[in-house]
Amino acid sequence: MLQTPRQHTLSVVLLGTATGKPQAADDAKEVGVFELWEIPSNLCFDHDQIMKDYWLYRNYGIRPRL
Repeated sequence: MLQTPRQHTLSVVLLGTATGKPQAADDAKEVGVFELWEIPSNLCFDHDQIMKDYWLYRNYGIRPRL
């Protein structure tokens, strides 16, 4: 588990599909769509680790250890 300045947190990841073009709203300055290998590595908090965990699950069925 990665320590972050947010203290006690719980991250929940939902898998789904989407249609249409995403648009940034009042909660985001901009939005992007990336292939898994193009995802930036400088994401905030532990989001880069969450994406790595998802990649391992999607491609190899490996779930992160709790």
